[in-house]
Amino acid sequence: MKLLVVSQRIHEFSELGERRDTLDQRFTTLFQTCGYMTAPMPNLSLVNPVDDFLTHFLDKLSPDGIVISGGDDIGVYVDRDLTEFGLLNYAKKRCLPVLGICRGMQVLGVYEGVKLVPVVSHAGVRHTIKGEYQEDVNSYHNYALEGCPTQYSLLAEGLDGSVEAITNTERNWHGWMWHPEREPEFKESDINRVKNIFN
Repeated sequence: MKLLVVSQRIHEFSELGERRDTLDQRFTTLFQTCGYMTAPMPNLSLVNPVDDFLTHFLDKLSPDGIVISGGDDIGVYVDRDLTEFGLLNYAKKRCLPVLGICRGMQVLGVYEGVKLVPVVSHAGVRHTIKGEYQEDVNSYHNYALEGCPTQYSLLAEGLDGSVEAITNTERNWHGWMWHPEREPEFKESDINRVKNIFN
């Protein structure tokens, strides 16, 4: 069974003086449903060179792919930002497939030099996407990519023109602005796309 490394969001518990890395359990369930094991990637301390430590960590795991998860806006937690950019550096060097979900797709875009812009009516709603993917999706974000990265193809956009799905077929890197793990029942279309990416 293939192993996918998944990045994690950060929760702060000020009353305990703790910052915790967390991941929705449905992420694990989704990828198990697709036939993969998952390993959570800890957000790395800023004290150590992130890429060096991350490379040693991932070489021990020898993952078959990387998933950049959702949650937290870019810039809120610098250690998470650096960890996820480090994951992309590693995936690029090792020619690993990548799936970026919501924030994860934004990370892909920012990694390629695209800016984020605020959007309205995209948080806590469902809306229609059009393009190669035409369906109703959930939406939990307040920012969108200003445009499609030049190395990528646009697979879907919202009715307002916002970028909703991108792919770099040369690298096998993909980004979706919806959360497949948050569907009451996992959608067959999302399951098939995950399998196509990591198989």
